[in-house]
Amino acid sequence: MSLHVREGAPRDPRRLEHANNLVGCLLAEWGDLKGCKLVVNNNRRSVLTWTTREDRTLDVSVHHSLLVEWGDVAAVILRRDDAAWARLSARLHAAPPDAPRRAPEELNPKGDVYDLGLMLRRLCDTYFNGEHLVPVGWGRWPSVPPRRGMRLGSCGGNPVVIRIHPCLDAPDVPEWFVEFVLYHELLHVVVPPSRGAGGRREIHGDEFMRLERRHPRFREAMSWEAQNIRGLLDRTARRTRRLAARR
Repeated sequence: MSLHVREGAPRDPRRLEHANNLVGCLLAEWGDLKGCKLVVNNNRRSVLTWTTREDRTLDVSVHHSLLVEWGDVAAVILRRDDAAWARLSARLHAAPPDAPRRAPEELNPKGDVYDLGLMLRRLCDTYFNGEHLVPVGWGRWPSVPPRRGMRLGSCGGNPVVIRIHPCLDAPDVPEWFVEFVLYHELLHVVVPPSRGAGGRREIHGDEFMRLERRHPRFREAMSWEAQNIRGLLDRTARRTRRLAARR
C-alpha cells in the first residue's frame, strides 16, 4: 500500500490504521488485486473515486472525513452499496460537535407549491410534542446535473438546518411524500448520530430506523421514491442545464 495525503486534509493520528483496514479489506475481497494506492483528499465534489490499472493495482481517492468509516467505503467500492453510500454522504454533510457556529444562510420555506415551515410544525406537533423545530427551507438547484442519484433532503450544520431538494416543490409530487422526506430529515435532529459497535459512527441506527418505520406512509414513500426517482433526476438535470445556459 502507498498512502498520500493531499494538502488541506487535517492531521489524524488514526489515519494509517484506517487506511490499512480499508486496503486490507479491498485486497482480501477483490481477489486478484496486486496492490493499492490510497490518496486522502479534501475535495468538495469528487470525494470518493477509484480506478483499476492494467497491472491489477487499484487507485483510490477518499475524502479525509470518510476514511474513518472505512467499512462503508469498501462496501461502496466493492459492491456499489447504496446504503453505505447514504451513510457516507450523511457523514460528509454533518458538522462535528466542535465546529464553529455560523449564522445559517437565508432559508426560504415557502416554495411555489409547498410550505415547508407549515409541514415542519405539523410534524413536530404530531410526533414530537411540538419539540425539535429547526430552521427549514428549500435547497438550491445543483450546478452539475446528477448522474445516478441525489439526496432529496439534508440535515446538518451548526446550528442545524434542514434543506429539501427543490425538485420536490412540484404539483406532481404528492404533499405526503414531501412531508415524509422532511420527517426523515427531522429524525436526524431527534436521533443525533451516535457511536455503535466497534466505535463506528451510526447515522441511521436502530432507534432512527424504528422511528422512521412508524410513519404511517413509510412503505408507500419507499415505493413512490423507487418508482419516481428517475423522473426527479431528469427534472433536476433539465433545470440545471437551463440555469447553466443562462450564465
